This record gives sequence, C-alpha cells and structure tokens, in this order.
Amino acid sequence: MARQGFSHLGSGTVPYIEELQNHPDPNQRHRDGSQVIVVNPEDFSVFRNGDCYQVTLAPSTATRLDKGLENRRAVAIANLSSTETIYVGFDDTVSLAGGNGGFPIFPQTSISLDATNRISIYAIAGSTLDVSVMEVA
Repeated sequence: MARQGFSHLGSGTVPYIEELQNHPDPNQRHRDGSQVIVVNPEDFSVFRNGDCYQVTLAPSTATRLDKGLENRRAVAIANLSSTETIYVGFDDTVSLAGGNGGFPIFPQTSISLDATNRISIYAIAGSTLDVSVMEVA
C-alpha cells in the first residue's frame, strides 16, 4: 500500500516506522494508505481555537495562506487542484521554481506543520486554484 500524500495535524504522533509495523504496543499509531489526514485527539486536550477556510491563489502571485490564529500550534494545507502543484514558503518571495524556499504540495495532497502564529505561510501557483487551510490553537 502506498504511503504517499500522508499528513497529520499537531504534535505527539509516532512516525510510521516499517520495522514497527506489527509492534504490540497499542499506543503505536500507524499511518496507512495515501491521501490521509490524521488530527491527533491528544492535541485537543489544550484546544483553544481553530479555523478552517479556503484561499484562492491568483496565477503567479504569492498569497498569504494563514490568518495567524492567536496561540496557533499547527497548520494543515491541502492543495485542492487535480493538476497544479503549489509551492509554499515563509515570505512573499516564494516562487514557482521552488528554489527560493518554495516547498511543493502536489495536486490533491496536503502537508501539516507544527507552527506558531509567529510564522507566516505563503503559497504560489501557475494558475488560479483553491487551497484549504486548517489552523489549530
């Protein structure tokens, strides 16, 4: 089974480790499948706030994705396009080439970051497309 396109939101997860696939520890979490997003219930023990929204990217224009939610702990970003790769970075100089701090998010995949609201997140794409964002504080 493919393990590509996996995302999680929040800290405290145990990473998928092939050698531990049949590990007897019931607290071991396995990341199976592709295009999966896991939100850790442990993180919500100190849950304060959250926000889910979409941002439309204009062609070849760096756009800020996050709202800087107060006390933010994590951000998940999903590329909703079926054909276009987006590039994310931490300032408005992120480029389509990906060489200027741009990290690719391939079509219909997502990433998550444990990131405070002190970090701004920008994205750029070659055509108009929607990006889904979740912030958790």
